Amino acid sequence: MRLIGILAVCHVCVMKCLAMTTSELEDFSNFLKETSQLDQSVKKFLKGSVPDDDDYDTPVSDHAWEESGKFEGDLILNERQRRMIVNSVAEGLARNGVSDTTKRWPNNEVIYFIQAEHFSSDQLQAIQDGIDDLARASCVKFRPYVKGDRDAVVIQGSRRGCFSQVGYQGGYQVLNLSGRHPAGRGCFRHGTIVHEMLHTLGFYHMQSSSDRDEYIDVIWENIVKNARHNFRKYNSFAVSDFGVGYDYDSVLHYSRKAFSLNGEDTLVPKKFAAEIGQRIGLSEKDTQKLNKMYCDADSENLADSDTFKTSKKKKTKNKPFEGHGLGYQQVKRRKICNQRLFRELELEKK
Repeated sequence: MRLIGILAVCHVCVMKCLAMTTSELEDFSNFLKETSQLDQSVKKFLKGSVPDDDDYDTPVSDHAWEESGKFEGDLILNERQRRMIVNSVAEGLARNGVSDTTKRWPNNEVIYFIQAEHFSSDQLQAIQDGIDDLARASCVKFRPYVKGDRDAVVIQGSRRGCFSQVGYQGGYQVLNLSGRHPAGRGCFRHGTIVHEMLHTLGFYHMQSSSDRDEYIDVIWENIVKNARHNFRKYNSFAVSDFGVGYDYDSVLHYSRKAFSLNGEDTLVPKKFAAEIGQRIGLSEKDTQKLNKMYCDADSENLADSDTFKTSKKKKTKNKPFEGHGLGYQQVKRRKICNQRLFRELELEKK
């Protein structure tokens, strides 16, 4: 694939989104299409067969989401979203929550199915902890898949990094957490699980916001050449910050050295001593945006400014439903034959 040509800009300058030629926009569009294709392991999984696991021996990285080869490291876009991104880049100016209400989960309810065979008990607990934190911090409800459900996010452990589709897709969609990473590392850091779930809920990366140049400098010459497209901005028509504003503390923000060519910073905050790229959990503004997006409410009372991971809402535990839905407690008791399950899912869709 022909690489996108982007001029390197001196890092002492304020970085602006560079204009793209028609040819470059076409290349960018083709890149989005290519990286949005589900790899063969995911396709096999959705057809009912388990992906091969013979490529699980590569080194574990705390930047595991960079390993997937997807757009911005961990995003799978549908055709409509690809057009939106290309148009956004062409216009030169977004915030980070999807504006299209059809990409928000109906009735504020996310249905999930965990591919239990891909994960250890510690990994399963980490997934459930991430789901529970999002449920505690917002009005969004999470429940395991039950027979008859037509929509679900399939949480599975392919061999390639951490990634998710953005927002509600309708039908069955994928969130991948590489099963080779132990709990607490790589895809299984708590904040990384929350990060990927926020993509599933409809959020893009923070540093792609249309106003990011007011808050960070992009050091283009330090970025791996064929990863520079990951640092483009979107327009404010496509996505919204719901009036909350830019957030250095967001769990959706890239780190200083994301996609670094030489180990040097690729993103530098304009605010002195600001830290970016935390993967502890939801920030206060993450919580506010999530609630404004799904609850149309002032969520300031839901966020605890003293901690990333807790809220003032009463702690609740997601209980597994009967049927084929796999919550953590249910996984401990039994395994589900996923080939049979997905045959049933496909039959139900017909």
